Amino acid sequence: MSEQEQVALWYMRYLRPDYFLCKNEADAAGMAVGIAENGEASVVGVQFPDGTLIELENWPAYEEALRRASENDERRRAEQAVAPRPAMREIRDPFRGRTLEVPPDSPSWLGAQSVQEAVREKLERDEQR
Repeated sequence: MSEQEQVALWYMRYLRPDYFLCKNEADAAGMAVGIAENGEASVVGVQFPDGTLIELENWPAYEEALRRASENDERRRAEQAVAPRPAMREIRDPFRGRTLEVPPDSPSWLGAQSVQEAVREKLERDEQR
């Protein structure tokens, strides 16, 4: 990949500017969507080798990548709605005894079977310290 084919995706992370070099504008736009959706950073825009700068708010490739990601999410949700939800099992948080559901293939030792068991296990751990 030559230097002239790359683009720089600029973003702010922890109040500091940073960039990531991407193969092309489409890759940068896709990465920008992912960064924004995951809350990893705040995307500022893209810089091209010729010096052209496009801020996020005025970046058509980003809008297109955002639209594609939204369509993919909708398609995935529709597929998941049709697919039966796997049977879950209920466990208790071993630290506070709160209930949560986990997939059936989770380890059998995960969590506590009851609030009393969770409290007893916590007391035992505390006594060992």
